[in-house]
Amino acid sequence: MSAPTSVRRAWAGVCTDLGPARLGLGLGKAKARQEWDLGSQSKSEGEYLLGEAAFKLGEQWQGSLLGYSGRFDVDSQRRYYNGTAVHTSSARPDAKVAALRARLDWKDAARVGGVGISPYAAYTWTRTKLDGYAESGGGFPSRFDRTDWSTRDLRVGAAFERSFGERSDLSVSLEAVRRMDKISSGTRGEIIDLFSFDLPGGELDRNWGQMLVDFDHRFGNGSVLGVGARAASSGGDADWGVSLGYRMSF
Repeated sequence: MSAPTSVRRAWAGVCTDLGPARLGLGLGKAKARQEWDLGSQSKSEGEYLLGEAAFKLGEQWQGSLLGYSGRFDVDSQRRYYNGTAVHTSSARPDAKVAALRARLDWKDAARVGGVGISPYAAYTWTRTKLDGYAESGGGFPSRFDRTDWSTRDLRVGAAFERSFGERSDLSVSLEAVRRMDKISSGTRGEIIDLFSFDLPGGELDRNWGQMLVDFDHRFGNGSVLGVGARAASSGGDADWGVSLGYRMSF
């Protein structure tokens, strides 16, 4: 049984306004880790580039497009029984990830008791490529063919926003997620010098929910400190996470 994936990210970026559009570009570094039975684990580390363009579509509507591209070094350790002993076979393949997201926001569609309600919808396409690799060590090292798979999801939610004084804002977002794909990518390869295998993909969790909480505080020099937290039910997002960010104008 797998444990939740832990992810750590750090990134920095710049943005500028160009007419009714806001354009942003960022560079980041990410580390991720996931564990399975018997202590098997996969760790990845790499850099990514992201760009976003947001457009005003009238008084209350805003559309945005986000692109993401990253390259990661993967450290895979597969542990399994060989008789009564536990063996470990390991490898270090490379992975590439690309994603596109289109989002539409209806800003302040309604206000109730000083709380602004802003519905939104987003569609995300992600493609992951993992190089083929051969393991070393252990009693039964394996060779795995290159894998290339795509996922698509649709998110629908609403942000509930309230200001506290002139400098602080709190936003709580609730969203429902529907994965458009039914099964994961299959796995092909061989247990080296013994036999080949071709395993079909497994069924995916297709529906889950998520809550996000963000608190922003503006300082006198125009900079903003943001603190965020998120929690999700079982599905395609991490079970929980926290974030800390700082923005300034220059």
